[in-house]
Amino acid sequence: MIILILVDSILAFIYSKNDYVVIYTTLLVLVLLVISKFILKRVED
Repeated sequence: MIILILVDSILAFIYSKNDYVVIYTTLLVLVLLVISKFILKRVED
């Protein structure tokens, strides 16, 4: 999870002047939500 945050920071810095950063951030949040829900389901089982 820490690695993802580091990658996010680097990519956000690289694309800070690019409109795609908004799309990338949105996709990243959705992916993290899916992963979190998947982990929670695995923990419950």
